[in-house]
Amino acid sequence: MRILITGGAGFIGSHTADALLARGHEVRVLDSLEEPVHPGRRVPDYLDRRVEFMRGDVRDEATLLRALQDQDAVYHLAAFQDYLPQFSRFVDVNVASTARIYELALREKLPLRRVIVASSRRPSARGSTSTRTVAAAFPTCGPTRSSAAASSSARRRRASADRSAGSRPTRASRTRRIPTA
Repeated sequence: MRILITGGAGFIGSHTADALLARGHEVRVLDSLEEPVHPGRRVPDYLDRRVEFMRGDVRDEATLLRALQDQDAVYHLAAFQDYLPQFSRFVDVNVASTARIYELALREKLPLRRVIVASSRRPSARGSTSTRTVAAAFPTCGPTRSSAAASSSARRRRASADRSAGSRPTRASRTRRIPTA
């Protein structure tokens, strides 16, 4: 299969590319190489040379259409990570680009057999923000359980987060190991 990976030069995307190549697939990557994930906006050395790399933004319809041409499947992993306080950019990259893939596939009658979409961030907002910050910004995004169960669950999550504070690296600080064989 010929497979496009949006955000394929990132941590998860590059590992996905490696796994797909190992299974005999042809892989194309579309990535905008944003800072701080990609210092100097350079194509990372760890990206396999067999990958067809395209520099571009999933928000640009013409670029996305070029990337989708002649592909059998898409792993849509492109994501804007540092969304607070840039809500509109977060939604445009992480949500609207997904809709754009489906719109282009239908309008252009692309032969996509599969579209795989991954969540870009846990709903509990782990990372540089706290659950309370997100809850304040989006007060209606809470759980749909009873308030007693929700508050008990929230206390357990906070206690767990407090115990592991400082031990969880941010996505941008993770390193990608280069295979030695």
